[in-house]
Amino acid sequence: FQEQKLPVSCYYSVKTNPVPCLLRKLASLGVGASVISEYELWLARAVGFSRVIVNGPAKSDELRLSAARAGVGMYSLDSEGEVDRTMSVAHDEDHRLKVGVRVCPCLGTLSTKTSSGAKNSPYGLAPAESLVAAERVHNHPGLKFVGFHMHIGTGIKDLKPYRKALGVMERTILKANERGVPCAVLNLGGGIGIASAPIL
Repeated sequence: FQEQKLPVSCYYSVKTNPVPCLLRKLASLGVGASVISEYELWLARAVGFSRVIVNGPAKSDELRLSAARAGVGMYSLDSEGEVDRTMSVAHDEDHRLKVGVRVCPCLGTLSTKTSSGAKNSPYGLAPAESLVAAERVHNHPGLKFVGFHMHIGTGIKDLKPYRKALGVMERTILKANERGVPCAVLNLGGGIGIASAPIL
């Protein structure tokens, strides 16, 4: 990314370890916060995170409203149903929600733990469907499309699946640009595994 002169930001998953002193330290280092609930959004702001994104398949209407008012950097939509619900209630042009569309790259099974990038995954939209959703969001007066989001699984210890998924994302972004839907943000998700500590 640095070779291509592309800006990169790191976000910490608050649900992973929501200890205030740890979060405050990460915020002081310039790390952003990735949240999935109203409580996590409140906590992230309380400890000093200046950049926040919202992910997760079970977001409440209250979280959506709070995210819009807080001006989060990206609020990812995980399904067609969530796209429909968000579009039906987003009419506050003074607090336009910055939206990302989650793409399922529809690759093979990538992890023995969770493989949310596989063809049968319930999370995210297939690339063609994500383009339609992005276009709908882009044309909605109460929403602002900012980019795409992917999360291909947890515990992946090889970069090859990420390279494959990035190829899918690149093609999706180029097609979105052709449709007049610019992509400013690409959220790569997490899930890169590390070796467990040995049991002594």
